[in-house]
Amino acid sequence: MLCLSFWRRDNASGVTYWVAKHYQGFSLCALPWVLISTEEVYFHREALSWVTDLILSQMRKESMEHSHTSILRRAALAFGLLAVSAVPTAVASSEIEYYTFPSIYGGIIDTKQWQGKPYLVVNTASQCAFTKQYASLQKLYDKYRDAGLGMIAVPSDDFNQEFDSDAEVKSFCELNYDIDMPMSETLSVRGQDAHPFFKAVKAESGFAPKWNFNKILIGVDGHVIETWGSLTRPLAAKLMKVIEVELSKSH
Repeated sequence: MLCLSFWRRDNASGVTYWVAKHYQGFSLCALPWVLISTEEVYFHREALSWVTDLILSQMRKESMEHSHTSILRRAALAFGLLAVSAVPTAVASSEIEYYTFPSIYGGIIDTKQWQGKPYLVVNTASQCAFTKQYASLQKLYDKYRDAGLGMIAVPSDDFNQEFDSDAEVKSFCELNYDIDMPMSETLSVRGQDAHPFFKAVKAESGFAPKWNFNKILIGVDGHVIETWGSLTRPLAAKLMKVIEVELSKSH
């Protein structure tokens, strides 16, 4: 099924619309898009990629016999989730226990090593529109690791965009992004099969990753401080500001 998509700006109202038309000619959607941040250029470019990722990943699991209504529903779901992931989520303080993750390099990653220090946990994927965030995550880790920031990248195939083996994930990250931040084996991050850390975050704060490259910051006192969606870049000023505040409290 082919679609023609484009951005349209209403000069009278100043509102930008994302419009997609089905190949046969009827309108798929025309949604108002308000420019609400200084990251608007990045937001627009990644927003379309994010929606495409979600729709295609669902279509991989389904037959191509669905009606136009199913496609419309899928697009509506994508935009609904996109609107949620665009806004950072401040969560109520809830203490998270220490957990271990199987390391993709062998051995384990124990979050107890960051007792009294903040650490960031990010669910990742190698075949996603946001995969390039690996580069920024490594830069963020390099910037703050000596100050005490911990970090774990958690590859996950929950959204059908990860390689079949940990060996492929490890090789891909090393060759393309020169990653040396702590990284777990491929794990589930949502639902009944989620790793205990993500279950604890869900139980205490209500947050569960809605897509790849969602970010969870655990503070120096073991509480969930804040979470961010895929559209928040690892080097975004608002994210680094929260990290710096937590690092100033570390001991």
